[in-house]
Amino acid sequence: MSKTQTKNGELWFGTQGKGLVSYTNNHFSYFGAKDGILDDYIFSLATKGDSVLVGTTNKGVYIGYKNVFQPLMKKEIENAWISAILPSKNELHIISSNGLVIVKNSGVHEHISEKNGLASNDLYNGFFDRERNLWLTSGNGISCLRKEEIISIDKEAGLSDDKITSITQLSDGSIAVGTYGSGLNLLNAKGEVLRQIKPEILINAKITTLQEVPFKKELWIGLEQSDYALIILDTDKFTVKKKIQRIKGVFLQTITKIGVDNQNRIWVGTFNAGLFRISAQDTLSYNIKNLLPSNEVYTFLIDKSGIPWVSLYQKGLYKLDKGIFKRIYDKKMLTDKFIQSLELDANGTLYIGTKSHGITIFKNGKFTQVNKNDGLTSNSIQSLVSNGKQLWLGTERGVQLIKFDGNGKFTITTYDNRSGLSNLEVQQNALLLTDNAIWVGSTTGLSRINHKINERSQTKPLIALKSIKLFYNNVDWTKKKNVQLNKFGIPIVLDLPYKENHLTFEYSALTNSSVSYSFMLVNEDATWSPLTDKREVTYSNLSPGNYIFKVKSIDNFGVESIELSIPVIINSPFWQTWWFRIGLVLLVLIVIISFIRVRERNYRTQQIALEKTVQERTKEVVLESNKAEQQKKLVELKNKEILDSITYAKRIQTAMLPSNELLQKAFGMVTVVYMPKDIVAGDFYWFDQVDHLKLIGVADCTGHGVPGAMVSVVCNNALNRATREYGLTQPAKILDKTRELILSEFSKNEQDIKDGMDISLACYNENNRILEWSGANLSLWILKSNSSEIIEIKGDKQPIGSHVNNNLYTNHTIQLEIGDSFYLFSDGFPDQFGGPNGKKLKSASLKKIILTNGSIPFDKHETLLKNYFNEWKGDQEQVDDVCLLGIKIS
Repeated sequence: MSKTQTKNGELWFGTQGKGLVSYTNNHFSYFGAKDGILDDYIFSLATKGDSVLVGTTNKGVYIGYKNVFQPLMKKEIENAWISAILPSKNELHIISSNGLVIVKNSGVHEHISEKNGLASNDLYNGFFDRERNLWLTSGNGISCLRKEEIISIDKEAGLSDDKITSITQLSDGSIAVGTYGSGLNLLNAKGEVLRQIKPEILINAKITTLQEVPFKKELWIGLEQSDYALIILDTDKFTVKKKIQRIKGVFLQTITKIGVDNQNRIWVGTFNAGLFRISAQDTLSYNIKNLLPSNEVYTFLIDKSGIPWVSLYQKGLYKLDKGIFKRIYDKKMLTDKFIQSLELDANGTLYIGTKSHGITIFKNGKFTQVNKNDGLTSNSIQSLVSNGKQLWLGTERGVQLIKFDGNGKFTITTYDNRSGLSNLEVQQNALLLTDNAIWVGSTTGLSRINHKINERSQTKPLIALKSIKLFYNNVDWTKKKNVQLNKFGIPIVLDLPYKENHLTFEYSALTNSSVSYSFMLVNEDATWSPLTDKREVTYSNLSPGNYIFKVKSIDNFGVESIELSIPVIINSPFWQTWWFRIGLVLLVLIVIISFIRVRERNYRTQQIALEKTVQERTKEVVLESNKAEQQKKLVELKNKEILDSITYAKRIQTAMLPSNELLQKAFGMVTVVYMPKDIVAGDFYWFDQVDHLKLIGVADCTGHGVPGAMVSVVCNNALNRATREYGLTQPAKILDKTRELILSEFSKNEQDIKDGMDISLACYNENNRILEWSGANLSLWILKSNSSEIIEIKGDKQPIGSHVNNNLYTNHTIQLEIGDSFYLFSDGFPDQFGGPNGKKLKSASLKKIILTNGSIPFDKHETLLKNYFNEWKGDQEQVDDVCLLGIKIS
């Protein structure tokens, strides 16, 4: 017996053989054939408002209102067994022995059967889950009609084959589906197979692309490695109209894509003969013999201006521009040369699907990128279609929908096997967007996703904790103390000793939708984790403290679940408790007091012994005083010898430096400011000349004084070898080789020597006045003759010597003119402390004095700079060696 109750309180009962019974106001009423119900066997009842819905065993459905019954005239259920009726606000779902019938309030109905993917037409019952997915039971199992309304179409539903290779929509609204070896299929907008088209030429041939040519009433079919690569059918009878083996005498092997532009010109892309443009006037070809870099056209598109954009197999994207195909690329956003798909929307935005870098978007002359880091399931994009602010893409992991909000932000919806999409690996030309659906072709069949349904309800998915493990092992939490459990025996509050600090949380969303998860452990994690498909997370070696484990799920529509929270307490070990610490403090105090008393006693004993010892030592001091006087004279003698040696070393170091006469002969106007901190210096300047190339540099070696001078000898020698032995003239390459030579010198024994130098090195070409420069931690200043501002070029942030990352040095090229000047210097000048406040001089002050002296003859600059430095330094100690070279182009 079935029963229901209407909105006004009437009770209704369905009987097996006695018709329909109502009970209201303590009175029973009976209804049968005489009242319009032609079947006395009532199997299901439901109500909608004040109406009662009656499901019979073989006479369909009746609607009763005020005791008057009328049949629901739908042929699919007229003689069906009505198992259940599920009413809702806008429609009825009638579950019957002939499938599911959905009746809208408007009277429009839809029949869903085995052809649409049901396990069986003979349905037993059904119900809606909290996400409004409809579950149907039958003798062949359970079917789920998802909210997204994804239906699968395969051979059992009438297709000639499951291997779908291409899809297109014809002018009459029907869908043409190409297969691998079994011809064509025509479907209506609902996904019902209308017709199989199998001319002999298409049997065992792989259809690669389909394109209707409406103005000719033709359907062009591209094939792969077939006797005839291009087949043309008329769209009236779908008979073979023409078979094409050659275009302009060129044999065709594989057609990759066919398109028609807005000027009714037909474009044919091939994998062996380039691109063809066919019009009523002529046929043009683009191939390796004229414009294209390759004949292997993988895909293409024609923009509104009739310009082709061509993807060549593993060679990148090219656009025809003023008669030349130019490559479209970006060194950051478009580096992948394997372009698999192209799409141009109505606003002129170009979407580029790559093999391994996701989607590159070219809009208003700028490139952006969307990849797996942004939520894509794969970076290999097989197909793209767009209808404005929405972009559909097909990958080997299903279909995704990207919705752009116009402000650079977007949301991504995923359709995969968890969403009801059974065919995941989307083929290149097998993604079609129509008014009501997205059609997806794969190697296992065809899917139709209804994208025009009402937006899915924002039902939050539920999430539940499955288990908590200790050290990866399952635990019987009922045997643990201080642990609160739910009715399933899963902890909801954890209070654990310090040793049990390795926890694995397992969780799962209670939904049949595709979901991702994000989690965090409060007081351990700073933020929520990135989205992941993993359903467990492990935290090890947790410190004692209070934590809260939180996890949430996000479905493929971006709806977040309510957070699941589990408080976790890791107790401190006994030695970290307050009572243990107080006891430890008391013990320490006792020890300290005892130590002080013992020490005082020992001190008194030692004082007596010390007085006696002082008397004995006084005699020894007198003797030692005489010896000290002799040692003082010996030290003074040694100091003089050392000073003489250092002074001689200065002569040697000075001999290594290029003379002012040599520099003036080479450059004309030169300013040299060289003031070592000590007798010898770690700073030096260096010069060499190769033909018309003049090399000049300022170096600051590690340290100053004798150590710096020793390092400067090694560095000076390395620079000479780099130019004279290895013949290098480019500053960056000289620095690379110098670093190599210095590291080689300092690695001859097992000591770890990290000394080296900072350097500013320039090469001036006197023929064309081009200055090449490279620096290691030092800069180059350039003062143009017509400028009142100094241009600064900074060197690489790495020394000449051992460093964490030994990268190649950067070479800079500057065109100089007569009257320009440039400056090379170490950090000694700007780092000098002084002035009225005892602060650093700094680079800004040095620039200012150089600019101020710009009108003064260049040969006077050395004296002016030295005077300025000494006035600034005043009574302060010189902090470092000073080395500055200024050269004016004449």
